[in-house]
Amino acid sequence: MVLWFEDEKYEVSLSHTKVTLPYNKKDYELVIVYGLSEERPLILLINRSIYS
Repeated sequence: MVLWFEDEKYEVSLSHTKVTLPYNKKDYELVIVYGLSEERPLILLINRSIYS
C-alpha cells in the first residue's frame, strides 16, 4: 500500500487484529504499519471495525 505521511510517499505493509482491553471489555482493532521507520512499526489502536 502507498501511504502519504508528512508530505512524503512511503510503500508500507499493514496488518491488523481484533483486541479487547481488560478494563472495559470493548473490541478494538490493532493496526500495525511496517515501512515508515527502520527501527519500529507504527502501532494504532482504533475503535472502528475493519471489514477488508
